[in-house]
Amino acid sequence: MRDRLYALFEIVAWPALGWCVVEVGVRLATGALSGGAMTVATGMAACATVVASRLRRHALVAAPGQNRER
Repeated sequence: MRDRLYALFEIVAWPALGWCVVEVGVRLATGALSGGAMTVATGMAACATVVASRLRRHALVAAPGQNRER
């Protein structure tokens, strides 16, 4: 169950990360930098979510007997 939940978090975070990359690129290309810090912060949070989800899923696979729900 937890493995699927972490996979869902990652699925939701990838589009947010992609959008932030595109938005930062557009902001840099057009010179409209106001508000860009919030976009970068959101992208960093999405990236951290992807990394944390993958690390946690790998940790659950590494110790299958210890993390089972009853």
